[in-house]
Parts: sequence; structure tokens; C-alpha cells
Amino acid sequence: RLVIVCTNEGEERSHFISKLHSHQQQYTPIHTIADFCTYLKSKFTMTSLAQKQFKGKLACSVDHESSCVRVVKSKRSGMGKSLYIQKMAKKLKQPKGSSTVDCVTIPIHGPIVTPDTVLKFLQEYIDESCNSTIFHFDISPKVLRQVDTLLFSLLVLRGLCDSHGSVWRCHPSQLCAVEITVPLHQTNDCPERCALSFVELLPTVECVTPYEAQQLMKSGQKSPEKHLMDDEEFRSSTFQRVYQYLRRHIAKYDLDAFSFTGSVEGSAQDCLYLLLTACGVQNPSWLEIRNFVMFLNIQLHSCQNSVFCDVNIAGEGMRGLKGFVVKFMIRCPRTLQHPPFKEKKTLLLEELAKMT
Repeated sequence: RLVIVCTNEGEERSHFISKLHSHQQQYTPIHTIADFCTYLKSKFTMTSLAQKQFKGKLACSVDHESSCVRVVKSKRSGMGKSLYIQKMAKKLKQPKGSSTVDCVTIPIHGPIVTPDTVLKFLQEYIDESCNSTIFHFDISPKVLRQVDTLLFSLLVLRGLCDSHGSVWRCHPSQLCAVEITVPLHQTNDCPERCALSFVELLPTVECVTPYEAQQLMKSGQKSPEKHLMDDEEFRSSTFQRVYQYLRRHIAKYDLDAFSFTGSVEGSAQDCLYLLLTACGVQNPSWLEIRNFVMFLNIQLHSCQNSVFCDVNIAGEGMRGLKGFVVKFMIRCPRTLQHPPFKEKKTLLLEELAKMT
């Protein structure tokens, strides 16, 4: 049987297609999108038996489904997609002295995207020493309309060919991670629709906003397909110092009697709730949350080490100063988040008046 598949665009200009018009059959879908997703996932997943055929740690082993393809997406920028892929590369850390590269970032930002431009980055990673490498394709939203064929070649066909005939083949043990920001407003006829429809079929992790993450943790709806708050980040001294001071400040704890010692306490859900309450930005991104935490952590560290905020050194006359300074530092970044420069001084003075 001979089956011919063709587009209906310009079919009236093709004599050959016009002759076959009487044999045209109506297309009826026989598989659902879920079927395609399951099929592709089975092809991308490397079984434990297949992994034993290769020496060393394989890149796909750091994926939670042992998939050699992973799409990391979000609906906004600053949601931690790059950080998620960096964490995967950190798990893949090669032994000292190894020539293997852990992660290769390939920016696909345009203005024109062709296989030639991408292959220039990949040509130096074709030898056997790169068998356990993560290829991080960072795709700009501006070029989504140009990358559907490119992504199909890289992820499904596992290879790429340029205009000069040069061919790059992806090793089965390598992992292709695609970072992509999905447009908030989509229509069926939008130029990006082809690429987005294809991406929906691939193994995907979505980096949700801090507010969505807090709501999912509160309801207990945790899923490997939804990246919430990073546990390592929550346990870090940077987040713990800010969280513990915020917790005691809201509970009106005597801060003169408290010093952060590096211990880990509380839960990620409670920590995220306090950060969302204190940062002063409505529905912030993870980048805004981290900037708030980084700024406040430096200030709190300096305050804790200051002799003027230590009652044991400065004496009882300075009791309460540490609580006042912490209160001011918590409110200061929230006040300075968005107002124009001319309004900052006025708002800052108003906050000081409230505290005194």
C-alpha cells in the first residue's frame, strides 16, 4: 500500500496531488496525546540493563525518570529553570582529572536560528569523552516559531545536520535539557504553536511561581512534574538565617536573646509563606525572592556580628536595639522594591515613624 501525506496549502497548484484527489481519505486520529507522550517517554528512558553497557555515570541517571530528554519550562522568566538544570549537572559531577564536561549551555536566542548556528556549539563535543554530558539548550521566547524542526531533530532523531553536510549525533548516554519560557497568552494560530505543541509531548518539569509552590505544598499536591522549593536551598544558611529571624520577628520574640547558629528548623512551606509575606512583591518570581533573601541575609549577618547589637558587650543600655534594627531591615527592602527614586526617602521616613 502506498500512503501519501501532504499539506492542503497550495494543493490546487500541484497537478500530481489533483490527480490523487479522488482517492483522498479523511484523517481520523487513532491515538491520543497521552499515547504519544507515553510512547516518547518509553523511547527516551534508559533502562538499568541498558545503563550497564556504558562505563561511568550517565547523564540520564540524574533525571528523576532516567530520561535522556527533559524539558524545563515556566510561564514567566526568573522561575529557576537554569538553576534546576545546574542542580542536575551538580549531581553528575565527574571525578577529578576526568576530561568529561558536566554541562554545556547552548544559547538559542536568534535573531535567526538554523542548524548551522547550533552545530557550531556542538562540533567540539563529538568524541567519546563527552558521553556523560548534559546539553542545555536555552531557548529564547522570541525564537519559538523557528525551533520546531530543530527540536524534533535534536530530541527525537537525536542528531543534527547542517548545510555543509556535517552531522552531529547525540550519544544514548547524553541528556538534552531544554529550557523554555511558555507565552502566557496562546492561540491555535499563533506562530509558536507548532513548537509548543511538540514540547507538550516531551517529558517536562514545570517551575511554578513561589505562590503556586506554597499552595501546592499546603494542599499536599506534590509531583515530580512540578518543581517547588529547592530543599537544598531551604536548608542553606542564607535562607535559614532569614527564615529564623522572620519567624521570631513576627512572633514578637526577644531578638536580643537570639543568634543564628546554622541549625535547620521549620518546613519549606512555612519558610516560603513568611518570605512571600515579607518580600513586599505581589506574586513574586523566584529571582525576586532570592534577591530579597540575599539582601536581608547580608544585613542580618552584619547585625548579628555588630558589637552594638550584642547586649553582653554593649550593655543593658543597648537592649532592644537589635530588635529595632532587624525590624527596620525587614521593612527596608519591601519599601524600596518598586517606588520611584523620589518617593523612596518619604516612604522610608514613614516606616521609621511607625517603628518609633
